[in-house]
Amino acid sequence: EYFVPHHQRVLTQYGQAKTRLILLNYDRTIRAANTPSQPDAGLLDCLSALCADPSNFVYIVSDRITPQLLAWFGHLHMGLVAESGYEIRHPAQTELVTLTDKTEVEEGWQERVRSVMEACVENTD
Repeated sequence: EYFVPHHQRVLTQYGQAKTRLILLNYDRTIRAANTPSQPDAGLLDCLSALCADPSNFVYIVSDRITPQLLAWFGHLHMGLVAESGYEIRHPAQTELVTLTDKTEVEEGWQERVRSVMEACVENTD
């Protein structure tokens, strides 16, 4: 099983799963570098097909601002995670949920998290 190409394993497991959570980072996973930032018709068609399967829960994750993501993807039955998690819209909802007041976010948290993540990486094979 280990020698099965990864994409084949992913496709097999995708087909066997009863439900699927699909998280796609817009600017780092599904949009190639040096391409226009706005999604093209082919990408929107692909996302629409993924969202049409009731077993899929599809989310676009991005550091982009909420209005921009809503303009591009708001018509699709998918979740949106905007501004690096500051706002979330779940697939069956039209309202966005704000996770915290930006004024409450303590500066410097990224460095503390980075050190924890680096320690995890060092201790992982």
